[in-house]
Amino acid sequence: MHMLIAKFLVQVLDQAIQESGHDDIWTTLAVPGQRTGEATSRLPDVAVVPFDTIDDVLTSAVLTTPDPLVIEIVSQNWQDDYLIKLAEYETLGIPEYWIVDHQGLGGTRYIGNPKQPTLSVYTLVNGEYQVSLIRVGELIKSPTFPSLVLDATTLFWAGNPKYLRHRRQAKQQP
Repeated sequence: MHMLIAKFLVQVLDQAIQESGHDDIWTTLAVPGQRTGEATSRLPDVAVVPFDTIDDVLTSAVLTTPDPLVIEIVSQNWQDDYLIKLAEYETLGIPEYWIVDHQGLGGTRYIGNPKQPTLSVYTLVNGEYQVSLIRVGELIKSPTFPSLVLDATTLFWAGNPKYLRHRRQAKQQP
């Protein structure tokens, strides 16, 4: 599921980059290294990366400047995404950070009660993250891509092979 959601996000964000007219300065990478401290780095699941920083990956295997958008897809170690990575990305100055909690694994103080699939969109405002919680049936709003139109339900189901087959079959029908 994790890899399928990442692949889906890369496709969606590549299209959003093209539609925004930023395809000459940004691209989307899956699992790029992001330096978060002098001797530490993270491997986000998906990131929107400026082309002029890709050389960093060739020389040091990590990106050394903040990416416009970083995305983590929650797994069993959800605390890392909501606590450690959140603080590191905020300190680094990453403008937008998504946590895709497609199974509703995070703590209730992060995703609410009852637990349910939730996309947390963190936006940097005056050096601190402000969060918007997006749930099933709601539209995703991205400050980086204001014209992005994506229902959270589609994102949460993107990791389900049955759903993907159904979408492919629906596209093939006249």
